Amino acid sequence: MFVAGAAFWVIAHNHLYFIISDPLQNSREVVHVNITTLAEDAGAHDPYNDRSCLLYPGEHPRIDRVSCVYYQGAQIASVSHLTHKLSNREIRLDDEASPQMLAKLRKGALLSEHIIPIAADLLIEQNLV
Repeated sequence: MFVAGAAFWVIAHNHLYFIISDPLQNSREVVHVNITTLAEDAGAHDPYNDRSCLLYPGEHPRIDRVSCVYYQGAQIASVSHLTHKLSNREIRLDDEASPQMLAKLRKGALLSEHIIPIAADLLIEQNLV
């Protein structure tokens, strides 16, 4: 359920998240990032419009416009915490990222000037970037 590439919506603010670390390697610290619509007029260093990983319609069933990853807002949670939120209906699952999209999300994390250090460290520790 909560594997690398898993997607879920946080109901409270209706944002789509993807797990980019490998929960099989570390289920206590799972890195997940959310997707946001790209504001074409935003500055090059705007963390809300990080161009390190642009996503296009067709790359995932829920991506219907040019979007980006908010790497500065990367979050760390345990699989048990995510499972608890799912059972409480605070999150709902969606279609997983394809292997190509997951690789793109991870590559963007390494390229981003905004990724939080702990998230980058976990991805590097797991040899994912």
